[in-house]
Amino acid sequence: MNFYIWAIKYYQKVNSFHKEKGFTLIELLVVIVIITALASIAMPTMLSQATKARQTEAKRFVASMCRGQQTYYMENSKFTDIIPQLNIGMAQETLNYHYSITLDQPNHVMNIARAKENELKSYICVTYTETVIGDDLNVNTSTFICEAHLEESDPINVIDPAECPENFVFMK
Repeated sequence: MNFYIWAIKYYQKVNSFHKEKGFTLIELLVVIVIITALASIAMPTMLSQATKARQTEAKRFVASMCRGQQTYYMENSKFTDIIPQLNIGMAQETLNYHYSITLDQPNHVMNIARAKENELKSYICVTYTETVIGDDLNVNTSTFICEAHLEESDPINVIDPAECPENFVFMK
């Protein structure tokens, strides 16, 4: 008889564990709603950070092109419009940007990163020469980077080598 009472109590105890195990449908729905709300808050921030990271690629590459132009000028007394001659080991095209060089005057060159998507901004880095008059005539090279102010801005022409083209803003 004692065994039967013990067995019944044991069965009730085991059965009570099974009833408490798991979540109700309402509890699961509440968790899903909370996760969805948090994701909707965080998603725009994460997407803008991804765009900034892709634009950083272009800034880095055009800055490398400008440093390459300065080195090339010091070695050859002229700028180049051929990216491989800069010896910086970069491709002319990536997933996000197309890179090119515009050499329309002998005293300045534009290193261009054209965005392939409308959400990305284009960048240019202008390298130009300045003659320093002193005891000796010295030629210095200077650079600055411009960022597209509007999407789809195309750096067609630089009137003054020390200024950004139209629809571009000075960065550095």
